[in-house]
Amino acid sequence: MASPRSLRAQPRPPRARRRARILFAAAIAGILPVAAPAHAGESVPAAPASGLQERAGVELVLVPVSIRDAAGLPIAGLTREDFTLYENGVRQEVATFDREPTPVSILFGVDTSGSMDQYLTFVKAAAIRFVERIPRAFAVSLVSFADETTTHCGFSGDRKHLYYELDHLRADGGGTAILDATREAISAVARRPGRRAVVLFTDGEDNAVAPEERLRAEQTVVTGARASGVTVYYVGYGWVARTGMLDRIARATGGAYLAAGRERRITEAFDAIARTLDSQYTLGYVPRPGSPGEWRPIAVEVRRASVQVAARPGYLVPVPDPSLKP
Repeated sequence: MASPRSLRAQPRPPRARRRARILFAAAIAGILPVAAPAHAGESVPAAPASGLQERAGVELVLVPVSIRDAAGLPIAGLTREDFTLYENGVRQEVATFDREPTPVSILFGVDTSGSMDQYLTFVKAAAIRFVERIPRAFAVSLVSFADETTTHCGFSGDRKHLYYELDHLRADGGGTAILDATREAISAVARRPGRRAVVLFTDGEDNAVAPEERLRAEQTVVTGARASGVTVYYVGYGWVARTGMLDRIARATGGAYLAAGRERRITEAFDAIARTLDSQYTLGYVPRPGSPGEWRPIAVEVRRASVQVAARPGYLVPVPDPSLKP
């Protein structure tokens, strides 16, 4: 077997390098190459480990959609014909349809500021239940945040190591830099293949960013999440004064802010997020050409009464890498 050093020493052909970089950039934007629309009722094959499908020709925008009933339970058994998809208000043909959720890379973050001390035992238990509920194919990374963000384990399916790190968290931090933590979490998950999600638990508001800078910081977080195709969820416990800010960020990325006022509701909130991530349909459509960096809003309607629809709100047209030559 060749050593890692000898493997690294073998350069990839220039054409292969260019192709790999182009495909990687497309994956970051949530756009994958496809050859042609699938037939009605046909399920799209699962993507390989890289998160890319080896099909040539046309760009395809993938739209994960979660459908829940009035009680918040996922609705199964929907078909392609139950969905209507719009880009910028214009109806799009659903080119591909998959009933099975694709794997997700989840960055899970816990507020460990000093005020969390009385809640942390309940949060740990709920977090372990949350991780137990999601499929093993979902890679999870754990961070904690207070004044600064600390990574405790990278993206992995090794649940034992994650449980160990969770159990050893201590609420001994100072402030609550929730905006910085969100921005760093998005950056960490942005280069992962497939779907990407950030789930952050906090009991307080951001006190690391000056009030006059918060709106700009909020916009920076949303822009980064949209550019990377990352869905953000917040679970807020106790007294969170600026829930509006967290709610706006979550909604703008296709996620949600969930209030957990009591210990039992921490578990309920995490369970709701786990159900959402593990019960999504994936729609695909071929977009019209656009200007690099242009924001394209997406809307999804479902032919069912009294349902809750959660989908990515749109995407940014990828900016070409100037180092790539045709």
